[in-house]
Amino acid sequence: MKKVSLLVLALIVTASMALALVPNQKIEKNGIEDLKNGQISIQKIKDTGDLVINNVHNYSCYMTSARCLDMDPGFDVSGAAFMFLRAVSGQLYYAGTIDDGASWSIMGPLTGSIRYPAAMADRNNQRPVAFYNWGWSSAGEGAYDMWDDGNYNDGLWGSETELDTLGRDVSGSAYYCVSGTMGSNGVYHVAANYWGDYTPDATLYFRSTNNGATWSRKDPRAGNVMYYDLLGTEDSLNIFKGPVVHDPIVEGYVNQVQITADQTGDNVMVGSCGLTPDTLGNVLLWYRMSNDAGLNWSPLTWAPDPGTISWESQCYDMGIAIDADGYPHFATYLPLDTTDDGLDYGPLSGIYDYHLTSGGWVLTFISGAIDSVGGLSAYPGFCNFAKGPGNELILTFGAKSEGDISTELNDIYITGSKDNGATYGTPLKITDGTQACQFPHLPYVTGGSGTRVPVYYQVANDGYIHWVNFDDIPWGADGVTGGRNTPVYGFALNRNFPNPVSDKTAISFSLPKAGNYSLKVYNVAGQVVSTITGRGNAGSNSVNWNSRGVSNGVYFYQLNAAGNTATRKMIVVK
Repeated sequence: MKKVSLLVLALIVTASMALALVPNQKIEKNGIEDLKNGQISIQKIKDTGDLVINNVHNYSCYMTSARCLDMDPGFDVSGAAFMFLRAVSGQLYYAGTIDDGASWSIMGPLTGSIRYPAAMADRNNQRPVAFYNWGWSSAGEGAYDMWDDGNYNDGLWGSETELDTLGRDVSGSAYYCVSGTMGSNGVYHVAANYWGDYTPDATLYFRSTNNGATWSRKDPRAGNVMYYDLLGTEDSLNIFKGPVVHDPIVEGYVNQVQITADQTGDNVMVGSCGLTPDTLGNVLLWYRMSNDAGLNWSPLTWAPDPGTISWESQCYDMGIAIDADGYPHFATYLPLDTTDDGLDYGPLSGIYDYHLTSGGWVLTFISGAIDSVGGLSAYPGFCNFAKGPGNELILTFGAKSEGDISTELNDIYITGSKDNGATYGTPLKITDGTQACQFPHLPYVTGGSGTRVPVYYQVANDGYIHWVNFDDIPWGADGVTGGRNTPVYGFALNRNFPNPVSDKTAISFSLPKAGNYSLKVYNVAGQVVSTITGRGNAGSNSVNWNSRGVSNGVYFYQLNAAGNTATRKMIVVK
C-alpha cells in the first residue's frame, strides 16, 4: 500500500482543520472537544474514565458482525484500544488510545460514504485495520480495508484496498457487513454479507497473506461463498450468473454474518443465523469451520434447533467464538418455553451459550430475565464474545426491555468461562441503571491478569466505553452458576418445506422431551384430511406429508404434543 503523500497529507490536514479535527488531537481530562458542524465529538467523562462519542450514526456500531472495537493488549507496556466510527455524514473516523484509555486521539475523516465499519488489531504489525463498505449502489460500492502504516496513534493512513466490488452499480445490491479477524500466523480473514434487492442472501469469504494488501478473489461459485441462497428473480441473480440456489433449511434470509479465529489463526469460524420468511418462524444458527487458516472449509452446517421460536428471540444479535478445543459457540437469547411471539419469559428462557462438545451440542444457561431499575421487565440480548490469553471466553450482553429500548432503563453485563463454556459466573452489571444502555461490544482478544478490558456500548446515539479489570470478571467454575450441560429444547412447529407443495413436503418440529405427538392436516372447511402420529425425540423431529389425494388450495397443519398445540399454513399447487 502506498504511503500518503505530502500533498495528500496537506489536503487531509486542511480538511481536518475545516472540521476542527486534527489527527492525534488529545482529549482533555474533563473537557469536551466538539466539531463546529456537529459531526462528531469526544468527551472524557469526569471521574469515570469513560469515553463518550456523540453524534455518531446509531447504525455505526450496534452490529455484532461489524465489530467497532478492538485492542492490542501487548502494545508496549499498556494496551492499545481503538474504534472506527461512522459519523452522521457517513465518513469514517478513528478513535484510539495506547495507554489503556488514559488519553485518546481522534483522526479523520479517513474516507467517506461508508457503512458499518469493523475494527481489527493487527497485533503482529501493531496497527489498526478498518473494514467497511461503501453506500448502496454507488460508483465505489464494494468491500474495502484501510490501515495506519505506523501504529495505533501515528496517523499514517494509506489509501484503501479493494477486496471486492460485487454488486457495484446494481440497484438495491451491496455488501452489507464486512468484518475481519486474524491470529498470530498473520493471515487476514474477512467475511462479507452480500445483499441482493435488500435481501441478505450470500456470505463471501476473503483471505490475505500479505497484511491486507491483496486478497483472494474467486468466482462466487468457485469456493469462497460461505452461504448462498438467492430467491426469486432478484438483480443479484444477474451478478452471480448461476442457477437459483435455495437453502433447504430456511429458504433465504441470512444476516449478521460474523467471523472469528482462535489466537493462532489456524482455526477460523464463520457463523450467522438463518431466518424463515415469516417473522414468527424459527431462527436457526449456521456455521462453517476451517482448521488450516482458511484454505479449506467444512460444509455449511445448521446447529440442531434448540427451540427458538421467533425473530424476537434475539438470535439476530448473537455472539460467536471458538473454544480451546476448536468447537463453535453461539451466545444468544432463547425463549425456550414460550408459546406466543417470544417476548414473554418462561422458566427456561434466557441467555445461553449453545456450543458443540465431544459429546454433542450443549446449552449452558448464563442469565434469565432481568429486573431492571424502575420495575421494568427486561430480557437479555445482544451477546458479544471476546477471548482471554488462556482461551477464556468473555461475554457481554445487554438487558433489553420489552418496550422502547431507546427511552427505558437498561444495563450492560459481563461474565466469563474458563472451562470452554461449561460454566459461567454470575453476570456482573457494569452500568448504573440510569440510562438506556444497549449494543455492547468487546474487543476480539484481551490481555491477562491486570488488563483493563474495554466494553463499548451506546446510550441513544452516544457511545461509551467502560473499563473492566480482567481479574474482576465473574468466572464460572464447578457448575456454580447452574450451567446446563445437557441439551434443553422447547416446543416449536416449523414452516414446511417446500411450500407451495406439489408432491411431498417436510414438516419439522421440536419437542421439549421425548413423547407422543399428533400432526393433523385440515382443509379450509376445518375437515381433517390427514393424520400422522408417532413418538418423537427431544429436540428436532421431521415427518414427510404427501399431498396425493388432496386438491389444490390452502391447508393448515396442527401439531399436538406435550400439552402444547401449534398451527401453520401451507399451500398445495400441483
